[in-house]
Amino acid sequence: MPSPSQQLQQIMNMFAYQKIELETFKKSAMSLVEQGADLKITDTSNAGNSLLHHLILTNQQNNNDNEISELLGLNKMPIQSLKIKHSHVLAAA
Repeated sequence: MPSPSQQLQQIMNMFAYQKIELETFKKSAMSLVEQGADLKITDTSNAGNSLLHHLILTNQQNNNDNEISELLGLNKMPIQSLKIKHSHVLAAA
């Protein structure tokens, strides 16, 4: 059976290629985080986004705020170590 980190990458790949809906993605991904998935894992798309990146990029109408706050609060991912590829998105938030 794949590790939680491997499963998270699989879920992120599915989401990156629009094979699952946002709510299903969030529920599955956050469950894997609770199981110890590595938050530095990225999808294998050309963008190579992490879970946090996916949540920020799809945070229309603040619908991902709780999940983003939870990830930032875990202290597993220091903010300065994030590869912010879409800094303009953060500035608009």
